[in-house]
Order: sequence, then C-alpha cells, then structure tokens
Amino acid sequence: MAEEKTTRRRRKKKSTDTSSKKGSGKKKRTRTKDVVIDFDGVDPDGVVVPEGTYILVVDEATTEKGPKAKYTKWKFKTEDDEKVCNNKSVYENTSHSPDALFKLRGLLECLGVEVPDGPMALKYDDYVGLKCLGTIAHRIYEGKKQMQITGIEPLSEMGDEDDDEDEGEEDPEVVDDDTTEDDEGEDPDDDDAEGITASEIEGMNEEELTEALSDYGLKISGRIKNLKKKKAAAIAAFEEADLLDEKLH
Repeated sequence: MAEEKTTRRRRKKKSTDTSSKKGSGKKKRTRTKDVVIDFDGVDPDGVVVPEGTYILVVDEATTEKGPKAKYTKWKFKTEDDEKVCNNKSVYENTSHSPDALFKLRGLLECLGVEVPDGPMALKYDDYVGLKCLGTIAHRIYEGKKQMQITGIEPLSEMGDEDDDEDEGEEDPEVVDDDTTEDDEGEDPDDDDAEGITASEIEGMNEEELTEALSDYGLKISGRIKNLKKKKAAAIAAFEEADLLDEKLH
C-alpha cells in the first residue's frame, strides 16, 4: 500500500514538471522602441492648399442621407504642378432636393456629363477620373481652417484663362520712351538696353516678382494665385514686350 502511494506521488510530480516546461515555452513580448516623429511644418488644421483655382479630379461619389433630402457627396483630388498642392482631398455636396438640383446639374455638366431634361440614373463609378476646374477658398469651422469649393467650371475654361493672360484685357504694357529716357537716356530698343532673364524671374519670390513687373511697366492676370504660374505668366509678358534677355540664359 505504501509502495502504491509513492508511485502515485511520482506520477503527479512528473505531470507538474511537464506542465511547467510547456508554460516556459511561451514567447516573451518585446517592447516597442520609442519612435521619433518630426512635426516641423505640420499644419494643425490639416492639409489646406492656398486659395485659388485648381484642376479637380473626381475620386469618389456616394449618395448620403441629409436632414431634409438625400445628397451626393463628392470627393475630389487636386491636380497641380506643385507637390504641396497636388493630390489633396476636397469635398463638395450637391442636394437631391428639387429646389437645389441646379447645383448638381451644373457640376455634372462641368464634368462633361450629358444631363437630360428628365429622369437620370447617377452612375458614380463612371464619374471617377472626370475633371473640372474648382475655385477653392478657406473658411473657419469650429476654430479650424478648412477648404471649400466656391465655384465650378468646365476644364475647357482653363484654356480661355490662359488666352486672357497672354492676349486679353490684361496684355503686358510697356513704359513709353519718355520714361526710359528720363532714367537712362537710352532707347529701350537699343541692343545695350538692360533686360531680364527667365532664370532671374524663376528665382524671385512673390514680392520681387511684383516689383520687377512694376519696374518694367508690365502686368499679368490678377486671377493667378499660384507663384509658379505667376512666374510663367511674367516670363511670357517680358518676352511679349521684347524685354526678355536671352543672351544670359
């Protein structure tokens, strides 16, 4: 009897030892190392592009329920040459209420969608990738700056604006000969007359660019908000006025 009890104790001890070994096989959790994040230049309001006119590309469109009527929620992405202004999200809502359908119709037509005078199925998947021009302004909502679309135009209007900048009502104007003679006593058409190079214009900030245009009596369209586009328009204005010095390129 004593021998049988001893055998049972040995079995129990062996079983306990085996359980301990199994438990010790668990992987230990490794502590995540601290990560350094640089928040320099990060706007607490989120990504807000400068006010101005941008190419907008439809990224997504869905039907949502509103307090009074359903509406289409549009998500656009900006398309711009400058990286900081490119591929940024901006939203627009167009109500399905009969009194507000003019806004939805106008947006669809600016995207190039044919809208009938009657019932129409909204095929959102077909609209992804379509483009239009959108004027973006800023507003303060709950203490934070946000972007809002204040105007929509067809993409074809961008070409018309470019024509206005080069040939329209704000054509470059050159100072008359009397003003030039007062300063230097030289003919502005003289080969030795001082000009300006495209490289110099491209290296200017906004204040320097405005001053240079003023010094030469030139103007560019006031509708251009983007500095890079302003520089391109300024180069075209100097070239049109035969004041762009190509010898120094």
